[in-house]
Amino acid sequence: MDGIQSVAASVTRAVLAFWMVFFSAFDAVAGIATGVLTRHANSLAGSEKEGVVTAIDFLWDDSRLTGGFSVLGILGQGSWIVLAIAATVALYRAGFRRLLVGATLVSVLFAGHAGPIAAVGLVAFFGALLLRFRAPGALAAPSGAHEAA
Repeated sequence: MDGIQSVAASVTRAVLAFWMVFFSAFDAVAGIATGVLTRHANSLAGSEKEGVVTAIDFLWDDSRLTGGFSVLGILGQGSWIVLAIAATVALYRAGFRRLLVGATLVSVLFAGHAGPIAAVGLVAFFGALLLRFRAPGALAAPSGAHEAA
């Protein structure tokens, strides 16, 4: 969004801060907790191990904090969707090339956080970054377009 002055660019910047907080919290709680519990479960046997596995399943499936329908997950994933769409609008209105705009839009799939669909979204986001920063002059909008929108 560097150099782009628009409502969509401002929304992107604001939501980025929100996403960083909530997605990081989700990833830390779900990822670290699951990793610690898994490591502990691997050191146990029998019913003790089953108990820890049940705790891991609860964390991923039923927990309101990190489970399938969780506060941190919804805030983190939802903010990425808003961020990717706002960034797409900002880039489009600023006159950037369609490949960059399209890759930014496809990055919305990263909101899924895991699996093949999220991987496609993350690759699209990486591609958009490469396009934007590899040769900014080649992909930039015509002079003055960054002030528009």
